[in-house]
Amino acid sequence: MNRISFFSVCFFAIGSIIALLCTVLGFYKCVPMWAFTALFMVYSVIHISMYCLQKRDEAVKFQRFQKLRLGVMILLVGWVLGTSYIAMQSSPQRSIREIMELWVERIKAI
Repeated sequence: MNRISFFSVCFFAIGSIIALLCTVLGFYKCVPMWAFTALFMVYSVIHISMYCLQKRDEAVKFQRFQKLRLGVMILLVGWVLGTSYIAMQSSPQRSIREIMELWVERIKAI
């Protein structure tokens, strides 16, 4: 059974709270950001649940959650790659650096 560290549980808990706050405060009109936040929070909840199952030494449920977590991770990575591909196709005249600068300006405006 793979060991899940307390540090990774804290990272995902804090990361999901930060993603939710950024979505609510800054990107509330952006549907793809809501989708990312939902997928990331589901992944975080599964990860935290697996840590609790590990502490209680329930190997069968842990393995089921491990498969579920892998499925959510595949969805999350596919969503990020698909969204970035669509974003690059919708603005082919801009380089990646220009797109990143625009995002930094948007975040600073908040």
